[in-house]
Amino acid sequence: MQRIATFRLWAALNHPPATHPIFRRTVLLPGSTPRRFISWASVMIMVVVQLGEMIPTVLFLLMPLLLGFTGLLYGVDCALRVSHAIAREHENNTYHLLALAPAGPLGLSWAICTSALYRNREFQQFRAIVRVSLIIGLIVSGFLAVMVMIGQSEVFVRFAQPAHPTIAHFLGIVGLCAVLYLEYVQSAILGCIVGMIIPTYTGSRLDASLFAFGVFLLLQVLVYLLAFFGAFVVLPSLYHSAGATGFYADISLTALRVGLFFAVRDAVITLSWRLLISRLNVMAADQDLNLRMAV
Repeated sequence: MQRIATFRLWAALNHPPATHPIFRRTVLLPGSTPRRFISWASVMIMVVVQLGEMIPTVLFLLMPLLLGFTGLLYGVDCALRVSHAIAREHENNTYHLLALAPAGPLGLSWAICTSALYRNREFQQFRAIVRVSLIIGLIVSGFLAVMVMIGQSEVFVRFAQPAHPTIAHFLGIVGLCAVLYLEYVQSAILGCIVGMIIPTYTGSRLDASLFAFGVFLLLQVLVYLLAFFGAFVVLPSLYHSAGATGFYADISLTALRVGLFFAVRDAVITLSWRLLISRLNVMAADQDLNLRMAV
């Protein structure tokens, strides 16, 4: 059985082709050319590091807001960075030459993609920030839930309150943290795929950046609308029609909402990946035809 696209591509992003010459040239032997733009990842890393050293309390209060926009902004950052890097090879007329290597166009595009993400070690730093922030949020939420349940027990009040509502609220927070992490992971993957697809249609860096920005946002809006409609319109209607209420209904509804969000995003990622492979195969066939005609 084929692995789910999200897990497969996320594992590939976390294990880049470190031996590929393009990756080594970009990451291990960076050029002296200064960077022309500041990425969202570098901005958030700088904000988190500075606030963590100077005003940790403010960082703790702002972290939910930062995490809420992490997926969207980082996905845009990945799409722009990858499309710009690949389009630069097209403008320099080196992409088709490098694509003749055994790895082919897909291996070349993936090497350029991962090298763009791993340059200056931002990918690892940003991933660590997101993970640690969500873990801290879960620990704090769990501690507060335990305190509430203890405060509602017979030890402190005359009539003990049921713990089910508190547990349901805590599991809702767990579901929200899962959605935030999935949003970060799947937005990064989708941004990379969009960044690799767009240069197959245009070789200009400016056009590639503009189209990558627009296409990624369009896909994100589509995913948000589908997921919101399914999670907060269709599922509650089904539960209401079935007469499902109570503690277990609330838990199952939260799990289904998280699963639906993941499934919609994974379907878009799978279709986008197939489109990328199809476009690269077309480019390879056209290049082979041109070489035959030249001979």
